Amino acid sequence: MRSSHRISVVVISRNEGAFLRRTVRNLDDTLPGDAEIIVVDDASTDGSARGLDRRVRLFRTKGLGVAKARNFGGKQAKGDILIFADAHLGLDSGWWRPLVEQLEDPHVGAVAPGIAKWRNDGVEGYGIRFKGPQMEVKWLRRKPKQATPVPILPGCCLAMRRDAARRVRPHRRRMGRRSSAARQRRQ
Repeated sequence: MRSSHRISVVVISRNEGAFLRRTVRNLDDTLPGDAEIIVVDDASTDGSARGLDRRVRLFRTKGLGVAKARNFGGKQAKGDILIFADAHLGLDSGWWRPLVEQLEDPHVGAVAPGIAKWRNDGVEGYGIRFKGPQMEVKWLRRKPKQATPVPILPGCCLAMRRDAARRVRPHRRRMGRRSSAARQRRQ
């Protein structure tokens, strides 16, 4: 990994209770010393963001929802590698290294690790896909021998280069405008 990479982890929390503190401690223990940890507390009422480590940059929002809270946190981040994480993760030492290594390839814009339940019951997922007209989420269960493209990366732990995130954002704004215009035309 190039030494010039700086990692920013953005954790979204809404009433995550003790899970948030456990996840932040885990991140603090497993990330490089210059990594940034951002918590976006999205209208929690359980006090879960109180007493977080001083290393954490805490932002409080008023019910943005997960997607907008992630975008907000990403805008606050200073790193060139952005990792979006749920507030109930447990990660092994060095977990971030393979993600950053994959992102050094200019053709790779986003990556995710294999995902397992907190209580390891042997079930792991390696990307997701939608199935049927109800768009039911199905985990890809077969462990690939090496990093491989998947239809959809899970949002619970997703890493991307900042430049890739910037290229995606303008498209989202245009889509939002079209959606608003379409709604106005229908009314």
